[in-house]
Amino acid sequence: MPMKRELYPDNWEEISLRVRTEAGWRCEGSPDYPDCRAENGKPHPITGSKVVLTVAHLDHTPANCERDNLKAWCQRCHLNYDRKHRLAQLKANTWPDISRWDLGYESRPVSTGIKCSHCSRPAVPGEEWYMGWKGPKSRQVYLCPACQEALHQYRRARREAQEIADTAYRKAGIAERRKARKEQAVLDEHARRQQAILDERKQPKPGYEQTILW
Repeated sequence: MPMKRELYPDNWEEISLRVRTEAGWRCEGSPDYPDCRAENGKPHPITGSKVVLTVAHLDHTPANCERDNLKAWCQRCHLNYDRKHRLAQLKANTWPDISRWDLGYESRPVSTGIKCSHCSRPAVPGEEWYMGWKGPKSRQVYLCPACQEALHQYRRARREAQEIADTAYRKAGIAERRKARKEQAVLDEHARRQQAILDERKQPKPGYEQTILW
């Protein structure tokens, strides 16, 4: 099962070993298969494949390694539990492409036999869907009401994130200019003091008569 190691704590191997050892190197059973007790390294009683015991995060957050958030599961239980989450991530990753579709600004009634180009849900007569075109060949696409709302939320989130980034950039620029001005002021003050010392040294001392040699 692919994993991004950088998302996990440094001692993940130690944590994973402890969880699997506490489980007796057997699957602890998932919500869909609570009676599963497949043993590590042996053929799975259902699939027949060799069991490789893994450690799952119930909240899908690799950084959260609290014991009550971890379960020792076989591949069948782990993959089935993560399936809905991975599908949701896959669909979420398609919004940047969908946001570039040339969609109409108004919803129009659609007929049966049409499916949403994002979620594949069939149309219900009387529903109002967005229609538009995609790609250089202008392939016609449709978005159901639920995907329309999700697309609007994605675009709003992108705009808000861009505004936050722009604000942070402007603040960073202001901070850099302020820092530069302060550093320049310090340098100017240091130069002024050095010049004052030099000027003082050039002045004749009190009671000292200059001797002019002809």
